Amino acid sequence: MKKQYRITTIGTPNVEKMSTAEQKSFYSTLLSLMTEYFRNNAEAKCTNDPDCFENSNGINSE
Repeated sequence: MKKQYRITTIGTPNVEKMSTAEQKSFYSTLLSLMTEYFRNNAEAKCTNDPDCFENSNGINSE
């Protein structure tokens, strides 16, 4: 299942002007999306590679 995200901004966002809770939410979301992206790419790459194995974190590695 491929996910697509649409982000619409008005003006120029300024992280410094966000509240602490908004900053935490912003960075948590960004980190989870990056982690998901790289995990999905690693799994796709590792599927066809016989030298690939899964490490203790459940992430495929070469």
